[in-house]
Order: sequence, then structure tokens, then C-alpha cells
Amino acid sequence: MRDSLSIFTVVLLLGLVALCDEPKKAHRTKEKIAPGVIYEQISDPAGPWEVRLIRIEKAAMKKYEFRVSEAGDVCPGVETTLDAYNRARERKLDVIAAINGDSYYYRDGKKFGQPRALTVVDGRFFSIGDLRSRANLFVDSASNFTIERGSMNGSTVSIGEKSYPLVALNDILVAGYEGVNGVFAYTADWGKLKTPAPGVLVHLKQPYLTIPGEFEGKVKGEFPVGPVSGEFSNVVLVGFGSAAEINALPAKTAVHLDIKITPAPQTPPVKLALGGMGIIRIGERTFYDTDKNRHPRTFWGSGPDGVVFGVVDGRRKGWSVGMNYEEMDRLLKPYNLTNIINLDGGGSTTLVIDGKVQNKPSDGAPRRTGNHLLLIRRH
Repeated sequence: MRDSLSIFTVVLLLGLVALCDEPKKAHRTKEKIAPGVIYEQISDPAGPWEVRLIRIEKAAMKKYEFRVSEAGDVCPGVETTLDAYNRARERKLDVIAAINGDSYYYRDGKKFGQPRALTVVDGRFFSIGDLRSRANLFVDSASNFTIERGSMNGSTVSIGEKSYPLVALNDILVAGYEGVNGVFAYTADWGKLKTPAPGVLVHLKQPYLTIPGEFEGKVKGEFPVGPVSGEFSNVVLVGFGSAAEINALPAKTAVHLDIKITPAPQTPPVKLALGGMGIIRIGERTFYDTDKNRHPRTFWGSGPDGVVFGVVDGRRKGWSVGMNYEEMDRLLKPYNLTNIINLDGGGSTTLVIDGKVQNKPSDGAPRRTGNHLLLIRRH
């Protein structure tokens, strides 16, 4: 009898040890927040990781659209994702959720909110931040999604037989542009900031710039350094280097703008463009950043089953340590996504649903950033 009890005790102890050694599984909760839209919360002790994501079923996609919200409707500018959400609601838009968007520039220790990549808001070309190829999410007029490295290479400003490179739109002239030969363009979306140098004011026949597109206009006169205001069909052109001669063009001179975009949209023009810190996946190709450190992450992805976007908290010991690119790719594999872009992360990482921040931003409170991505219900 004692031997039987001893054997039973040993087996019981071994079982308890096995249970203790068994890794704890991730805890998941799911909630339907709109027709075909599922909100998932994932708590994984392996990291630990705290993930908040939204999944839109393929069959429901026609009921929704994505929109970029520029902070304060100017470029550059800064506001929190919650502020962007609330402003959209005040405009009677049926916003389901919002996440932070592209990374943005600092200068002299100040947040300018200048997006670092191409930005298109409701079909209007808002800005391009720099000449380097960066990751972009593009949505064309037929709601086709594309994730690729964007470029404005080949865009020009032509006066008669002369042609000059159009290198940027609504740009703060960060380090790296000095010495470039080309034209910078500024529209009323530039807000209250001054242009970097004198130029010329051109009135276009079209109401605003789109991409891709060709635009005709005439010089109205010289434009001193100052903020651009008035009609969106007005554009200030400032030439640098060999293109500086355009700054003295006489009134009524005909001007032609040819704005190209890579990749070309399947159904032009581009309706939405938003930049990211990098690409994780395009089809069968996977890209990992050389930085293997874990950070808070914001992501967006699409595939044959629909769209998934959300956040991974980080820099919070005992709560969530953040993820590197490879870990985030593994996290998203079950969702069958063929295209994934990594948006701005770190302290910017924020998800808003129903007027509330759903994650724990690493700054302790939502950070003011340059732009945001909103999920809107169509009506």
C-alpha cells in the first residue's frame, strides 16, 4: 500500500512539475465592433506582448474606407490620434478606429510634423517629405491597395522649352536638400509657415494637385517669403540652384507641372498615400530592418482575407516589451497578409476606438504626431 502511495505521489509531483514548465499560452479576446469588423486583444506572456488589432473581413471591405488625417489639416502640424479621431467625428464622419501614421521631422529640437514620405488626403496631394525612397501605403480611386517604396522621380516644372526637376511639395528644407538643383512647391496646405525663399505665385486651372497628373497654370507675380494662403489652385514655386531663374518669371508666363509617381496606381489618381518606417512583406518577399531591437509598433496589412491593422505596445517592463520586425511578421502570419507596412512606432504608437485610446503609449500619454489613418464607415 505504501509503495502504491509513493508511486502515486511521484507521478503527481512529476505532473505538477510538467504543468509548471509548460509555457503559458497567449490569451485572446475578440469583439465585433461593426459589421465585418473584429477587434482583437492579445496578451502573450512569452514577450510579454500586448497587441491590439482590428481585422476587416474581405466581404465587408466595400462598407468602409481609409482616410489620412493631416494634423490640423495643414502640413506640417501635430496632434494626437485621439484629437484626429474627435475632429473627424465633429465633421459627422462615422469613424470606427484610428491609428497614428507616418514618422515626421524634428528641426532645432522642435516637432514640425512634416511627414517623411508621400501624403495624399482624399485625392489631394499634400506633401512629400524627402528625396529618399521610403515605404508607402497607396490606395487608388478604385480602392486597390499597394505597398511599395514611393518616389516622385521624373516630376518636372516646365516653362517653354526649359524643364526643371520638381523635387518636393510643402517641405521644410531639412538637411540634405541644400545644394539641390530643382523646384520646391508650396500650396495653401502649408498653413502658417513661411516659404524658405522668394519665388513665384502660379494659378492653376485645376482646383488642387493630384498624383499622378499634369497641370497648366500662369504666373500671377513674384511671391516674397511668407505663408501661402488663398485658393488651393494657387501654388508657389521656389527654385534652387540652376532652377533659381524661375523665381523672376514675369506675370502671365505659362507653367506646366508634370507630377509622376512610383509605383503607378492601377486606377489613377492616388486617393490616399501614407508613409511608413519600413516594409515587412510584399507578396512572398519579406523585409527585416537591420535594427533587431524591440520597439512599440504600429502596422497595417492586407491580403486575400481582408485588412488587419493595429499596435504592439513596448518599452513597458512587465506589460509589453515591443517587437522587432521578425517577431511582428510571425504575429501577423495567421492572418494571411500578403502586404504589410510598419508605420511610425515608439511613443507614437496609438490605437483609438470609440473615442478611447486602447493601448498604453510608451510616453505615458498619446504623443502628438504629423498624420493619422482613420477607418471610416461609408454611407
